Amino acid sequence: MPEESPLDPRRLPGDLVGYLDHPVADQVIEDDTLVVRGWVVGNHQTVDRVVLKRKGAAPVDIRCTLPRLDVAAAYPDRPGCERSGFEARIPLAGVPSGACAFELWAAEPARRSVAIFKRQITIKRGPPPSLFEFIRSAIMKAIVALREGRLSWAPWRWLGDLRRHHTDLQFRRPAGPATPAGPGATFDVKTAVTRVGMAQLHAFVDSGARLAFPIEPAPMVSIVLVLYNRAELTLRCLRSLLEAGGPAIEVIILDNASSDLTGELLSRLENVTTIRKAENVGFLHGVNEAATHARAPYLLLLNNDTEVLPGSLQAALDVIATDPGVGAVGARLILPDGSLQEAGSIIWSDGSCAGYGRGGSPHAPEFQFRRDVDYCSGAFLLTPRALFEELGGLDRAYEPAYYEEVDYCVRLLKRGLRIVYEPRALISHFEFASSRSDDAIRMQVERRSLFVQKHSDWLQGQQQSVVTPPHVARTRLGEDAKRILYIDDRVPFDHLGSGFPRARMILQSLIAQGHAVTLYPTTAPNDEWAKVYAAVPRELEVMLGRGSAGLRKFLDERRGFYDCIIVSRPHNVQILRAAHGKVDWPPASLIYDAEALFSLRDAESSRVAGKVVTDVAVRIKVEEEIRLAHGASRVLCVSPQEARWFEANGHPTTTLAHTVECTPTARPFHERRGLLFVGALNADDTPNSDSVAWFVEAVLPLIRARLGADIELTIIGECPPPRVQALAGDAVHVIGRVDDLTPWFNATRVFIAPTRYAAGIPLKILHAAALGVPVACTSLLQRQLGWTDGVELVVGDDAEGFAAACRQLYQDEATWSARREAALAKVADEYSQVRFARALADALHAATSASVAT
Repeated sequence: MPEESPLDPRRLPGDLVGYLDHPVADQVIEDDTLVVRGWVVGNHQTVDRVVLKRKGAAPVDIRCTLPRLDVAAAYPDRPGCERSGFEARIPLAGVPSGACAFELWAAEPARRSVAIFKRQITIKRGPPPSLFEFIRSAIMKAIVALREGRLSWAPWRWLGDLRRHHTDLQFRRPAGPATPAGPGATFDVKTAVTRVGMAQLHAFVDSGARLAFPIEPAPMVSIVLVLYNRAELTLRCLRSLLEAGGPAIEVIILDNASSDLTGELLSRLENVTTIRKAENVGFLHGVNEAATHARAPYLLLLNNDTEVLPGSLQAALDVIATDPGVGAVGARLILPDGSLQEAGSIIWSDGSCAGYGRGGSPHAPEFQFRRDVDYCSGAFLLTPRALFEELGGLDRAYEPAYYEEVDYCVRLLKRGLRIVYEPRALISHFEFASSRSDDAIRMQVERRSLFVQKHSDWLQGQQQSVVTPPHVARTRLGEDAKRILYIDDRVPFDHLGSGFPRARMILQSLIAQGHAVTLYPTTAPNDEWAKVYAAVPRELEVMLGRGSAGLRKFLDERRGFYDCIIVSRPHNVQILRAAHGKVDWPPASLIYDAEALFSLRDAESSRVAGKVVTDVAVRIKVEEEIRLAHGASRVLCVSPQEARWFEANGHPTTTLAHTVECTPTARPFHERRGLLFVGALNADDTPNSDSVAWFVEAVLPLIRARLGADIELTIIGECPPPRVQALAGDAVHVIGRVDDLTPWFNATRVFIAPTRYAAGIPLKILHAAALGVPVACTSLLQRQLGWTDGVELVVGDDAEGFAAACRQLYQDEATWSARREAALAKVADEYSQVRFARALADALHAATSASVAT
């Protein structure tokens, strides 16, 4: 397979064109992660993904969605070339040293895949560090830890630190450019963008066409553009605004006496406010003057060398328009080569600034979540117009340009307002378009001195760049905010059941309390970002793509960063301990979220199956599970019953059940029909699948014998397995997943929960009760809730008893109404958001306070 230069026109198999930027042939990989990066373009259809295949490993799908303007410049006639880039990080943990071969296959829609690249690389674990290098670097790390207050005085922890430090030196990254070029690669991305832009500009001018913006009598956003030449970039920027969608806008352009085709371009614009200066008054002065013509409530400072991707403006506006505490919103900026310019920026204590993530992949997990920052680049900065005017606009002391947006953001921060980085606002930025980069850097140095003089007191509270990793300084936190790592199987989608809805509540509550939270999925680490942030708060960092195999490396990268780790489920405790050999955080900063005592559920399952299970055997299994909490300062339990098991073994506990909002459905008793079951149905051998099968086979015939054969049962749940699907028919409806359950609850008369073995709290009953549907359940679930038979619900255990409970609720309106009202009152009292948040805050305070004390 070919080894062409990045933009070589030779075709790949299947009439494709592409290039594998990284790794190059025969490259030596000394890291434990393989970065695969390149691009591929089809002839007639867009290539939507490539597949990496390696012997002995599962195939890896890599989406082709990254911007590649250089490819668009070279192959303008091929479909999808502007977003033809791909990149993935493939874990190499466990892959031995030596030769390693892999292939990349490309897939066009409606066509079979074809092999396009083959690479042979060598995996090399680094040589042992010299004794001098090891000691010198260990001392330097210890000095930094001492300055930050992270240095432990326990000798056994020193040994662990030294062992990890030795591993760090062995697995250090090889030196070299971030993006290795192919043989003979000399193509300049900015040159490509300029050439394409010039061709587009001349075609536009020669055609006599015009750019017409809508007439907006009441715009929401006034966009300010200050120009000095580079008409080809201005045209691309204006076209992107027309295609961006979102709120009503007005465009205000101030031209600083440009000498290129800018004047001709401006003459072709309609419904745009244009201000032409006889001389170059500078960027800062131009912004302030243009802003005086604005009419909208929000002002967007936008560089003319940017392209605003669709949805970006609306995303930024959604943040600032819904929170009066936000003073400005910035975007995720991508450079022409597809790398990240910044995801929010940091102001260090010496007045220097750093764009967080510069040079990295803009699609990496650490850049996908919303957070408060020190400042955002003025290339895209949205702020309330009234606030901008109240502050006198940009400070003219920084004329002609640079550091003016840093100063503006600091003035907002001093007023108690927040600067927010919004990753959904995605901007392509040429950077340094109107000035030479060396001139820009020189002016930045000069303006920095002025900035330090003006804000010296404020800068004393900032982090020091010499000793602080960027990820520590990337987020502005409140005074009492903690950094928390939450480890669980996967992103907690509500439809999954199995404790994930409660995990979602915990994450939502922690974010609402102002903490900086990272979710680390261990067993299912690959999801689509759109689905992830439809389920969890956008302020949550979600570390996709690593999984349990990458946990150790992640913990080492973030060592000393988190104030507390919350780990959920027994097997994840084992994964955490295996990652470090032992839990390497101070015990008082570890919280074990028991979620449920699974050994109790397993014992009940065995009894249901007819197996003999002794109390002694159950106790042994429970105590084995409880021992997983060793070293944790706090255990979160879902019920007082399970909390007593942990307390009996010396573990301090907090009961943290669920939070459920009462929204009772409106239909009266006589307008409702049928029975309803809702729950996750992931496999035949789960408690929910067992319960509905038992109900249909043993209970439902008894109900129909007394109430009539037309009594319907509806079963709703994710992924019904074969055993459940086989129940369909004869007025039994198996629906599968439903996004909005309210209409179903509004139509049904009785909710059934015939669970025969389970652990934790039955969330399905809480949801049914909160929606105003009375519940028939087993005594197992009644005990887990601590509710009373005949008050909040009706109980039955064997087939006859459960059928009688259902008939009572189904036939007697007075009983139905009494159970409904009592259950609603119970949910409102015991499962409120306020109560849940208070319990979680108390548990976190107890854990972190104990950590400080030790």
